[in-house]
Amino acid sequence: MRYAVIMAGGSGTRLWPLSRKSRPKQLLRILGQKSQLELAVERVRGLVGPENIYIITNAQYAQAVRDESPDLPPANVIGEPQGRDTANAIGLAAAILAKKDPEAVMGVFTADHVIEPMDVFARTVERAYELAESRPGSLITFGIKPTWAHTGLGYIHAGEPIGSEKDDGQAFKVRSFKEKPSSELAREYCQSGEYYWNSGMFVWRAQTILAQLGKGEFRP
Repeated sequence: MRYAVIMAGGSGTRLWPLSRKSRPKQLLRILGQKSQLELAVERVRGLVGPENIYIITNAQYAQAVRDESPDLPPANVIGEPQGRDTANAIGLAAAILAKKDPEAVMGVFTADHVIEPMDVFARTVERAYELAESRPGSLITFGIKPTWAHTGLGYIHAGEPIGSEKDDGQAFKVRSFKEKPSSELAREYCQSGEYYWNSGMFVWRAQTILAQLGKGEFRP
């Protein structure tokens, strides 16, 4: 079965003073009347049912997150007793889902992105779920075509294509992941046409990512 996990644990210190520890960025209403978290839940609601949407957050925000997500089962909001890193949060969610459903296919999404248009996002994620289901052992990530030489993001170097190009874009094997580059290197990446911004969003089988984490081979 398909599941969606929304990562909502950060305090958003880079958005200070708008975002504070007492009111983190995912709970802010930056774009209209809905919080970033509400928008994130809306993005995945058409892909999986509300009973299969989980939110990982810091324990101190758990109740506020439940208040922002009244349509989700309260138990689906999981508070980490201590904020660690992304890999730990993903591992916690994967362990919970794998115990519940050994065949779980989980998408990992952020609570602080602005993503438009929604229909393109939905088609792309749908295809990622299909790939994860048809290719056991695959780890699928989402790349964003760069529009400028950003030095604050990691990059994905695309390899050979998988299947044919569709309306939701082309799937590729990943050749390598690159850390945040210098300005000169970022320009080279953009000019090559082979690199994409690393979105920090993923789809995979819960059992697959647990195996990779156990071997220490996953570094989001």
